[in-house]
Amino acid sequence: MLFHHLYLFSFFSQSRVTHVLVKSLSISRLFQCRTRVVFAVLMCFSVSSHAVATDQPKDPDVLDYWISNGDYLDAKISPDGEHLAALVRDQDAVAIIFLSTTDFSFVGGTKTVEGDVIYDYQWANNERIVFAAAEKYGRWEQPIPTGELYAVNLDGKRSERIFGWRANGRVSGRIGGKKPSFASHTILSILPDDPKYILILEHPWELRGNIYRDTRNTFPVVSKLNIYSGKKRRVEKLPHRGANALVDLDGQVRFMRWIDEDSSVNAAFRRTPKSDWEPLTLSLAHERVVLLALDEARGLAYFNTSAGPQRQDTIMAMDVETGATSTVVGPLSADIVDTLTEPGTGIPLGVISLPATPQYDYLDPDHRLVKLHRGLRKAFPDQLVRLISADQAGQQFVVRVDGDRNPGAFYLFDTRTKEARHLFSNRQWLDRTLLSPTETHTVRARDGVSIPVLLTQPHRTSETTPLILLIHGGPHGVRAPWAFDEEVQLLASRGYAILQVNFRGSGGYGLYFEEMGYREWGDGIIHDLVDALHWIKKTYPDRFTKTCAYGGSFGAYAAMQLASMEPELLDCVAAYAGIYDLERMYDEGDVLALRWGEGYLEKAIGTDPEELAAFSPVNHARKITVPVWMVHGSEDQRAPLSQAEAMRDALLAQDKAVTFEVLKGGGHGIASETLRVAFYEDLLAFLATHLSSSPASAWRAADGGSGSGYE
Repeated sequence: MLFHHLYLFSFFSQSRVTHVLVKSLSISRLFQCRTRVVFAVLMCFSVSSHAVATDQPKDPDVLDYWISNGDYLDAKISPDGEHLAALVRDQDAVAIIFLSTTDFSFVGGTKTVEGDVIYDYQWANNERIVFAAAEKYGRWEQPIPTGELYAVNLDGKRSERIFGWRANGRVSGRIGGKKPSFASHTILSILPDDPKYILILEHPWELRGNIYRDTRNTFPVVSKLNIYSGKKRRVEKLPHRGANALVDLDGQVRFMRWIDEDSSVNAAFRRTPKSDWEPLTLSLAHERVVLLALDEARGLAYFNTSAGPQRQDTIMAMDVETGATSTVVGPLSADIVDTLTEPGTGIPLGVISLPATPQYDYLDPDHRLVKLHRGLRKAFPDQLVRLISADQAGQQFVVRVDGDRNPGAFYLFDTRTKEARHLFSNRQWLDRTLLSPTETHTVRARDGVSIPVLLTQPHRTSETTPLILLIHGGPHGVRAPWAFDEEVQLLASRGYAILQVNFRGSGGYGLYFEEMGYREWGDGIIHDLVDALHWIKKTYPDRFTKTCAYGGSFGAYAAMQLASMEPELLDCVAAYAGIYDLERMYDEGDVLALRWGEGYLEKAIGTDPEELAAFSPVNHARKITVPVWMVHGSEDQRAPLSQAEAMRDALLAQDKAVTFEVLKGGGHGIASETLRVAFYEDLLAFLATHLSSSPASAWRAADGGSGSGYE
């Protein structure tokens, strides 16, 4: 995850140090076939492997081995099924390459200028894709999306910037029919029956002072965009500021969703493209309603909404004519992470959720695609199996397989031959035998609430294994999922056990659970962390003799608040990019630039001065008795540097042991691999010093120089 934009009720959505760039990957060496491994599975499936040779770190004792970014990120098949577009890392940028589905031979590719990354792309027709990029800006550590849209043919020709403020090559003016658009975009439809056009939603920027900002405080515009010339035609303007929209198969806008200034979420639907908008209230918790598909033949609209006492994800169908609704599947015990859909129509056939490990619920068990998906699950047991792209005929699918020890493997599955050919594996240099499994457990909190937790133990477990309480960001709408996590694996490789707690307020377990964390940042959430620590020490008596709380963003806040409330449970605190004074959030930080930002704060942390003060660790520095390590980006806009400086000063005023470092140019995350190496070198050195029983105390970092890049 790149540093997150605010999404609904999530403020601190950065869960830990994040990154974007990676070392060189040679495209010319892609898809060198080494072996063909075929194994029979249920329903006569087979999997063939095309291994890939790359120049990646091979030594697990070197930090790069664990924290280098993945090399293969995504793949999508063309509508006619003849080509693949794959998102890969090439030197210091993310590029797209085109491959033949026949033999995976290289056809063409494109990448942006140095320092840019392609972060979203889509086939517009059989010969051309459209994509968006993020750019490196001088003082910003992370590449920043520019709102622009590009298009290129699969042979790498006719590359054009077709939408955005530089669409005509200049900041202003009009050349060749292209008119600059000071706006961000969302692709609504590729319009399969009109190969020269796509349908987009424009979010116009606001000019504040001399800077254009995407505040989502303007009325969005639906436009038809020519993917060759960049000419566009306005279709309609939506009646609510910052609204998002979804369309039917004909490209007609039928669903709209928006956030009001008080941070409430609303939705509306129209029965026909010419009908008036009607409020959509599918359930008592319609704030999470998302349109999945329109079944025009049966006159049904499918929605993912919230239902039941826990207000958990539920698939419902609504009769477009009568408005009558029925439950198709759910309420589920955990939120949906992916939907199995019918190619061409998008009608849901099944859903995948992560209550712990993957859970699959099928809406139509007898559908041919459901049967095929079941077969793939048996071919890849105990993994998350997703169909992420399909050709227009529904005959070939790109399959992604993930797990706690699998950062992602991609296959091209042919429904006619029942063969899944291996395309590539992300982070293929990793030795899977060195990776540690992640266990899932449930802890009963003091008030009876069930709290999901994850425990990853190192291979070198001993009687006195040190424990790291790794606290995720958010806190709302974010969680620590059962999945591959490079930071967890790095820490486990150094002999640490890692405990991750999905405390109340975390996402993924229904709206009721998420909203339980409102105004509980410094109380109920912290008690969940305390109860999880008591549980693990009771379950594994005498094993985890030393514990350090570590987190980024909200995780940094929670680690510091925990140290002030229960210092006897910890031996140290490591914090990155945190907020430590809740009252300051009403005066500084980029949340206030959003139309609904203040409404979010009022809902999440409240306005009671006494409560805000009590829940701010900056006011409780005297209670913190363990060593503290703090790192903060100099350009962090989500959690301004002044927050960290105030916490540092409060600790120093009480003569507390604190190490404070400013990451030059760093934002709410770390993109540069050089800076990440420096960060983790110092983090591991801090942990080894204060968790002295750890094998990490004997580990010596590779070249890089501790503290490089810090002020």
